[in-house]
Order: sequence, then structure tokens, then C-alpha cells
Amino acid sequence: MARSRASLPAVSEPFSLPASPPADEPAAEPPPPPEPATAAGPLASLLLAIGALVAFSLLQTVAMLGLVAIDASRQGVPVESLMTHLTANMGWSFSVATLLATPPLVVLAIGGLYLLARRNHANPATAVRRHLGLGRPHLLPLLLWALVTTGYVYLFGWLGQLLDRPPLPQFMIDFHATAGSAWLLGAAVVIGAPVVEELLFRGVVLPGFVPLRHGRLVGVLLSAFLWAGIHLQYDLFDMSAIFVLGLIFGAARLHDRSLWTPFLLHALFNLAALAQLLDALGPIP
Repeated sequence: MARSRASLPAVSEPFSLPASPPADEPAAEPPPPPEPATAAGPLASLLLAIGALVAFSLLQTVAMLGLVAIDASRQGVPVESLMTHLTANMGWSFSVATLLATPPLVVLAIGGLYLLARRNHANPATAVRRHLGLGRPHLLPLLLWALVTTGYVYLFGWLGQLLDRPPLPQFMIDFHATAGSAWLLGAAVVIGAPVVEELLFRGVVLPGFVPLRHGRLVGVLLSAFLWAGIHLQYDLFDMSAIFVLGLIFGAARLHDRSLWTPFLLHALFNLAALAQLLDALGPIP
């Protein structure tokens, strides 16, 4: 009986080498490496923030001295009394100088981040927006972190009373006496200072560390430490409180992925401090 076709052994395909591309066709190029998650790495972000902060401080100091010198010249104050005149107008000169130095700081920080992003990003503008977290904040996370900040402020105030600390630092009392205008001081404290500090620490420094292993924790800790470290007008107790507040702002920045969230929290905190100052000492003379 003849075998059925299904029982016949299968014939294997002959062995052949893979076809090589024709000589006139170039080999396919490997895909480009993926872009970094941030506009700049940790070291570049840190150095940029420090450099921008130094430039801001120098510009602010020069502006304060220039304003006081012009005012002293108008009032006929002798040159040897210039530093005394500066002390007598510290709050006013600080407020105006802060507002004058803030726009150049913003340009320097964002421009520097853009130049760093051009090296590794096809669209550096998008990389900068993503690095800084310029998307709009979300209402519910903002309210959540506002409640956390408020609770911490009350806890810190209660601890200060428990330790019998003065309700207001001396420099705030001096600023109240020499500011000249509550609106001017308020603009510098509620708008100028949060713009500068949040842009540098939660905008530039913190995201630069996020891609690293444990980078989120390192970024939050480092940005809070640097932020507390620039507040040399406070004592160690108050600087420690600012450090913890920086941890809250850093966590809010990562949670909501928006720089606007810590900026608004910072502005509200400074507004509350200004209201406390005016309530304790009365209107600015």
C-alpha cells in the first residue's frame, strides 16, 4: 500500500547566509540616544543656581548702595554719614533693590538653563519648561499642601512660645521702622523673594538631582539646606524651621510637578508673616 502524503518526511530548507545590503545602499544608522529627563544634570544645575544667586546678591547690594547714595545726595547728607543713612533706610532700600534685581535674576537663571539644555535636547525650550515645572498647579494638591504648611507654621509658633522666644526677629522690627511703605515691602517680600528663591532652589537645583538614584530625596534635602543657609538674618532655631519648611515646599514641588505650587505656598507664608508684623507693630511709618 502506498504511503499517504502526510507521512512523508519533511524536506528542510537549504542553509543560506543572510543577505547583505547592496554596496550602493548605506547601512542603517543606530537610533540616537534618548534625551536626558532634565535640562541639566545635578552639578550643572547646582553651579548655575549658585552663580545666579551670587550675581543677584551683588546686583542687589549695588542697587541698595546706589539708591541710598542718591537719596543722601538729595538730602545733603555728607559722604562720611552714608552708612548711617543706609541703616536708617535699610527696609526701603532693600525692598527697591530686591524688586530691581529680580528680573535680571530670572533672565539669568532661565537663560543659563536654556544654554545647558541646548547640548543634549532637540527642543531646549521644552526641556527648560519641563525642568522648571512651569505647568499650572492643580487645585486639590495646592490646598493639601497649604493645609500642611499652615499646620507646620502653627506648630512652629507654639514651639517658639514654649521656648519663650521673641515673637518677631529684630531685623523684622528694623525693617518695619525703615521700610517707608507697606506696599513696597510687601511687593519685595511676597513677590520678589519667592520668585528668586523658588526659581533657584525648587526650580533649578531640585529637578537636576531627580534622575539620580535616590535623587528625589537628595534634591529635596539639598535645596532645603541651601535655602535655609541663605537666611543668615535668622538665628539657628529659625534657620532650622526654614529648613523643614523647605522640605515641605520641595515635596510639594515633586508631588504636583509644578513650580507654581511652592511659589504660591512661599508667597502665602511671607504674606502671613507680613500681616503678623503689621498687626504687632502697627502701620509702617
